Amino acid sequence: KFLKYTLEMIGIEKDLNYIYGRNRDRLAATMLGVNLSLGCIPEIYIEEDYPDDEIYRDVFVYRSPLKWHQPENTIHSELTAPLRMTQPSENFIEANIDKMINKICLSNFVSESFLENVKEVAHTAPKELQHIYTASGQAEAVDKIAKSIIYNTTQQDEKNKKRQKFLTYRGHYFGKGSFLSRSLSEEENSYFQTIFLDHPGSENYEEILQQTNQYLTAGDVVAIFIEPLPQRLKESVPNEFLKGLKQLAKKTGTKLVYNETSYANLGHSETNWWRSCEQDLTPDAFFAYLGAQAAMTFMKDEIFLEKPLMMISTWDGDALSMAQFVEAMRKVKSNRTGITKIENQFSSLTAQERVRLNSSRELGYGEKLSLKGKGPFYPTIGNILC
Repeated sequence: KFLKYTLEMIGIEKDLNYIYGRNRDRLAATMLGVNLSLGCIPEIYIEEDYPDDEIYRDVFVYRSPLKWHQPENTIHSELTAPLRMTQPSENFIEANIDKMINKICLSNFVSESFLENVKEVAHTAPKELQHIYTASGQAEAVDKIAKSIIYNTTQQDEKNKKRQKFLTYRGHYFGKGSFLSRSLSEEENSYFQTIFLDHPGSENYEEILQQTNQYLTAGDVVAIFIEPLPQRLKESVPNEFLKGLKQLAKKTGTKLVYNETSYANLGHSETNWWRSCEQDLTPDAFFAYLGAQAAMTFMKDEIFLEKPLMMISTWDGDALSMAQFVEAMRKVKSNRTGITKIENQFSSLTAQERVRLNSSRELGYGEKLSLKGKGPFYPTIGNILC
C-alpha cells in the first residue's frame, strides 16, 4: 500500500497525467481496493488474461489520474458545499467530527451543538419569522411551508376552502424532490394546479404585477412562491415588484413565500442576511437551502404548527451540514472588507463585459463569466480561492 502511495507521489512530482496498471480479479482484490482508494478508474475487463493455473485469471485494467481540474464555480454549484474551498480549522474538526453520522431523524436525538446552530441561523431572520423547521433540502422545505399554509387557511377557514392553486414565476427554482416542489420548478411537470407567469425583471415587472393581480383577485390562489434572487437566471427581482407583490398578497389574503437560497452563502447585505429582513419586503414565510443536507424554513406565527407530527419526516437535516453553514456564515460576517473588495472588482468586470447583473451574488450566472482572485474570506462567487 505505501509503495503505491509513493509511486503516485513520484508520478505527481514528475508532472504525469496518469498511471495505468492492472489487477487480477478477486485474487488481487486487496490491491485493487488500494488503487480504488486512490481514485483509479477501471476501464477494461479482460477475461483469461493470466496464463496460469490459478482459479481467477480475469483482469481489471485501470487508470489513476494524477491531475485534477477545479471546476468553474457558480452560485448554484457553491450552494451545495459552503466550506468546500476553505481549510477547516482544528477546532471546527474537533467540535464536529462526531456529527458526521448524526442525521436528524426519528430514531435519534439532536445534539446540543445542532440546537445552538439552528438558534444562530434562526436569529438571522426577522423576529416575526423566527418560527422554524429544519429540513434536508429545498423540496422538503417547500412541502413543510405549504402544508402549514394549507392547514391554517383552507382547513381552518371555510371561506378559503376554494384556494387550491399556487402561483410562481418561470425560471424560479424550488427543488425537484417532491411533487409540489417539482410543480413549482417545472411548468411541464406540474402535478399541482400552478399558475406560471414570466420572471419579473427590471423591464417588465409592472406588467407582471398587473397579471399577478388579475389571478389573485379570483381568490383561489393559496400561496405565491418566488425567488427574489433566482438561482438559475441572470437578473434578480426588483424591490419595487416585491413591494407591490406584498401589498397584493395582503389585500387578497394570499400567503407570500420567498426562496432565499441564493442569499444563504453571502447574505443579502452588510446589515441583513436575508432579503426578507427588509421591513417593506418581509413575506409570510421563507426558506433557504443551506448546503449539503440542511435547509431551514422561517414563518409567521399564524401559519406555524407547534406540534407538526405529520410534518416530521424520516430525515430532517444533518448536524454536520448545519455546522458547516454556520461556520461559513461566521467567516463571511467577520470578513466584510474582503467581500466589499470583491464586489468592487465585480462592478468593474461587469462594466467591461456589459452584462446585466445586479450584484456580486449573481456572479457565475453570466455566460463565460469568471472572476479569479485570492481573498481572506469564505469563497462563494466565481473562482475566488482562499
